[in-house]
Amino acid sequence: MIQKHSLSFFTQALVGTLAGTLIGCWVLRSSTAMAGAVLGVVRSDSATNWSQIEGRLKSSQVNYTTVDLDNIRSITDLAGIQVLFLPNVENLKTDQIKIIQQWVNQGGKLIASGPIGQKSTPLARQLLRTLLGSYWAFPLSSAAQPEAKRNRCREQICRDLTEWSPSFESQGSVNGGVLIPSSLESYTAGVWQGSGGSPSVITTRSATYIGWRWGSSEGADIDAAWLQAAVNRYDGSVNPGLAVNNTPTPVQPSLTTPSRSVESNNTVREPGVQPTVRNRDRRTEANNTTRETAVQPTTRNRGRNTEANRNSDSKNTASDRSTEQTSQNRAASQGSSNRDNTRSNRLTPRNQSVEATPATSGSNSSLMSTLSSGSTSRSPAPTTPNSNIARTRTPNNQSVLDDFADPSDQVAPAGLSVTQGNEPIDEYMANTMRQELMNLLGRFENALVAANSSGTPVSLTVASTQLNEVAQVNPIDNRAATEVIAYVQQVLKDFPQLVNQQNWAAARQQWLEARQKLWENYPIDGERAGAEIRAVWLDRGTIVQARGEAGLAKIFDQLAQAGINTVFFETVNAGYPIYPTRVAPQQNPLTQGWDPLASGVKLAHERGMELHAWLWTFATANQRHNTLVNQPTSYLGPVLTAHPDWANRDSRGRVWHERDGKAYLDPANREVRSYILRLVGEIVYNYDVDGIQLDYIRYPFQDPNRNFNFGYGTAGREQFRQLTGVDPISVSPRDSQLWQQWVNFRVEQVNTMVREVSQLLRKQYPDVIFSVAVFPHPEQDRIRKIQQHWETWAQQNYVDLVVPMTYSLDTNRLQRITQPLTHSDRLGATLIVPSVKLLDIPEIVAIDQIQALRDLPTGGYSIFAVESIGNHLQAFFNRTQGCIDQSCRSIAIPYRQPFVAAADRYTALKREWSFLLANDRLWIRDNELQALSQQAEELAEALNQLASNPTTANLKTAQSLLSAFESQFQRSMRLQALERGYQVESWENRLATLKMLLRYGERVVLKQ
Repeated sequence: MIQKHSLSFFTQALVGTLAGTLIGCWVLRSSTAMAGAVLGVVRSDSATNWSQIEGRLKSSQVNYTTVDLDNIRSITDLAGIQVLFLPNVENLKTDQIKIIQQWVNQGGKLIASGPIGQKSTPLARQLLRTLLGSYWAFPLSSAAQPEAKRNRCREQICRDLTEWSPSFESQGSVNGGVLIPSSLESYTAGVWQGSGGSPSVITTRSATYIGWRWGSSEGADIDAAWLQAAVNRYDGSVNPGLAVNNTPTPVQPSLTTPSRSVESNNTVREPGVQPTVRNRDRRTEANNTTRETAVQPTTRNRGRNTEANRNSDSKNTASDRSTEQTSQNRAASQGSSNRDNTRSNRLTPRNQSVEATPATSGSNSSLMSTLSSGSTSRSPAPTTPNSNIARTRTPNNQSVLDDFADPSDQVAPAGLSVTQGNEPIDEYMANTMRQELMNLLGRFENALVAANSSGTPVSLTVASTQLNEVAQVNPIDNRAATEVIAYVQQVLKDFPQLVNQQNWAAARQQWLEARQKLWENYPIDGERAGAEIRAVWLDRGTIVQARGEAGLAKIFDQLAQAGINTVFFETVNAGYPIYPTRVAPQQNPLTQGWDPLASGVKLAHERGMELHAWLWTFATANQRHNTLVNQPTSYLGPVLTAHPDWANRDSRGRVWHERDGKAYLDPANREVRSYILRLVGEIVYNYDVDGIQLDYIRYPFQDPNRNFNFGYGTAGREQFRQLTGVDPISVSPRDSQLWQQWVNFRVEQVNTMVREVSQLLRKQYPDVIFSVAVFPHPEQDRIRKIQQHWETWAQQNYVDLVVPMTYSLDTNRLQRITQPLTHSDRLGATLIVPSVKLLDIPEIVAIDQIQALRDLPTGGYSIFAVESIGNHLQAFFNRTQGCIDQSCRSIAIPYRQPFVAAADRYTALKREWSFLLANDRLWIRDNELQALSQQAEELAEALNQLASNPTTANLKTAQSLLSAFESQFQRSMRLQALERGYQVESWENRLATLKMLLRYGERVVLKQ
């Protein structure tokens, strides 16, 4: 044994010596190639292993200069640096990233490594995603070996951006993570060995992202080889004039503190495409008399787009919001848009660190490669993705105005953070951890059942002996998923005992491993059956970037393939319509020369989709927009410039909102409401849009406790004075009775606007669906801060769809936010379509969030936004809800055919029960199964009868049978609920969805 051990030792020593010699030769040969490029290495306190990084740099024989992160205060601090390396920098400020972005725009090249920016704010992380073209999704559970991805490119650009990787292949391993590309211009240069293609290195034209903690104790050879290769790829491609003020190179970091203000050099591209205007007349013309404030004439002639090619009086301005989910430089080139409250990069409260992790550990995986390729096969060792989880248990209760630059840009932080270690687990945290794991397991199982049951014959009397027949219809391999479910169930069983024993380290470790396995094996295949609203916001930035109908057609093709049936098309943004207009002062300059709305309507209808015009209502100017189009920041936009007396003002008389940089119209001004009505009328009269969605249908965010309030425009003050005899400027929250009157007055102004739009549409365009994008905040808090009482609009039947922006960094928080909003006492006879924001979460978490919304009583889901649907998520949609032929066009959209949708959803639910019953996975007593089966068939027949013959009598029959079935269902599922509580609760929610659809159908189909 000793002799064999010694031989092994000497063999290893010899191999190590030879490998070291080869690496040394490679490094010496490579180092000469980079002699002309100046490498700046950023030193940061958040890179915890800086001493190791510095030692690795020296041993790697690279020429570099150190740049302290805290000293990067303007672009001059990067003078002379041609390649900048950010090794494992976990905390960067937004201003620092913008400076680096400006430097990159001038020709600088970037290298990054490790979970960069994971402790930064969501806004900073999104800027980094855009800058690097990718992001760190989740860590590997064990060290792995990166290898070059070679000979896999068809396009020349792919070869140019990936075939620079080192030819030397080390046998070592490093502590890394899986990277996810975030743009179409990102390419994989390295993969994790044995992972099925999970990216370890991703590149763009200007950036290289190395997916491991460079400089850690392992992998010295790997670090040296990949850093040298990354620097060498830029040899000769860096801008020789990059040095600012002709500073010689190499340089030391600047010790001066120049101005912190950073101006963008972004330019706006003007599309010159001029497509023809689509003439379309799909609907029955309405002959009602038009309201005084609406557009004449009284009949709807969709074919006459007389204004479509008219040049409007325009200045050189552009629409606002850079779908601020992208960085400002991209927004400028795209002219992207700023959706109310979201769609932008959310800022987290100060001192709250955020990291991306639905799982805190991971292993080499095929999950992301499966998503990327669209393949349905899995490799043996899947990985876990990561969502952005705040490093606090629960969000703080501070006013949003205290800690957010733009309160409307919130996204709910994750509610629970679990890390390894032996930190105590108190009773509250133990219950929360167990519940969250149970919920994830429930969503996992529901997705699995939905994926496997789509072809199952519907029969609630099927015996287990027919299992083989059912299995042949559903060939998906579930062995791995079954093993994971059993493992997680055991963890849930053992968890309380481990906590009681104060074995917190084991409890944490098992909990993390269980969550990890669920993420790794999450069902991403199989049809998701059942009629639902599948909506997406198509922002103006993406529309402008399309540059014409041909470019827009590619977007609609992808949406159709993904099974999307509803497109919220940004039509009026920051006061600028994207179409030629007679009502507004001018068309968006970025769309002059073509009519995107006409093209969008045509393309959507050709593909069997609906297009709903999405409008900013009261927000009408934006300082970010002014910067992008080189206007003074004080420019109030075309609407308020033409009508300054329409402005909403704060208690100090200011028009600009000091936190969000926007200016708003005064909802109390009747001329403002008339203008908005005429704008809506112009759209529905000239274009065959299927719906209208109002966004920014509220007052600006306020904080009454800090005397920060809005509503003091000329009209608002005068009307309140006439009503009460008091100028509202003199009223404070301390005057409780008067203050409540002032709050109620402003709420009613917004209610009036919604009611007037509803009346216009109901009387003249009854087939146009009316929706509102709203906040999910608690009702009284929302009324106090933005005067948005959407419950009134729903209960009074003003709107068809309520679309709450339920954005959250984790799925459990999303469910907790959304569940209270779905109650019938809040919605009345209105449908609810909650939202998922893709920007801040990995795609697998988005998939889980969509599953969560399917498990709640909702009409479907809405995604923000089109430009964030990556290749992986597109592949998932194509496989699970996609439309590869004309068959999907026959699937009912709930707001169009609520009774048909109810019958279809119920059939999908019965099919899942049939699948479980056939596989001996439905715990129910024989006598109860018999009673349930009989009632289930009676209900199915009643729903089908209502769908084919919608009458009041048939509706009452269906509602009565549904209520009786719910009662029987609760009794029959008692045993199943003991083992699968989440599953049974989700079924009850789906039965509640049927009741919602029947209420809505009674209102819109039967007109009652």
